[in-house]
Amino acid sequence: MFSTLVLDLLALAVSLVLASIRVFDVVWLPSANLLAFQNPRPMLGLLVIGVVLGSWLALRVVDPALSRPNYGHALFALAIAIGVVAAGSFLLRTYFSREFVIVTLGVWLVLALIHRALRRTVPWIEAMVVVSDEEYLVADLAAARHARVEQILKPQGQAPAESLPPDVTLIVDLRAVLSDSMASFVSSSTLAGLEVRPLSQAYEDHTERIPLVHLAEGWEISVPLGRRAVYEPFKRIIEVAFTAVTAPLWLIIMALT
Repeated sequence: MFSTLVLDLLALAVSLVLASIRVFDVVWLPSANLLAFQNPRPMLGLLVIGVVLGSWLALRVVDPALSRPNYGHALFALAIAIGVVAAGSFLLRTYFSREFVIVTLGVWLVLALIHRALRRTVPWIEAMVVVSDEEYLVADLAAARHARVEQILKPQGQAPAESLPPDVTLIVDLRAVLSDSMASFVSSSTLAGLEVRPLSQAYEDHTERIPLVHLAEGWEISVPLGRRAVYEPFKRIIEVAFTAVTAPLWLIIMALT
């Protein structure tokens, strides 16, 4: 995750230089020949804040379980950056160059997609130790292309005497009742900074399916969904209405700033 954020920042630095050369014919934007009241530094700050915030949110919020670079994260970061630049320029009324912003974010998106594509060519296998007694789910997970189940531990069994290697993920079935020894092992692994993930998250990540064990009998799914059944007929109408109102509004704001 950290390497992706660093590469996004390097891509932003390159895109800022290329955009400065393309639009203002200088390498460093603050040295451009502008009018006295045209200060480009706030625009640079908004671009940096937007890309950093977007990349960080994409890595932390949008499916943080993904271990591979994801193209959707780059598009999400781009949307956040556009929103930050548009809103910041409109509220602060600072100097704004539409061509510079478009070239910068366009070049950054291309570079961000390229470095993600290159890193995705590296073979990706996640080694894991699974704590679960759901044999069918564990078998599906072991059969996944990018998963390697090295050991299966019983939730009510004894924990291993040694800690896991740093490159192994501990997968825990949160539905299972853990013994005192196993619960202590999971807690210690978390405190030690090892990668610990729920079985449901890892299963969905590797198999692209939702691990529902007792769909017909489980009230834990039907009860929360039943509370929201009253909103279901109006959900799509509300989404379309908000999109129809806000999308043109943001386009108008960007055109005026």
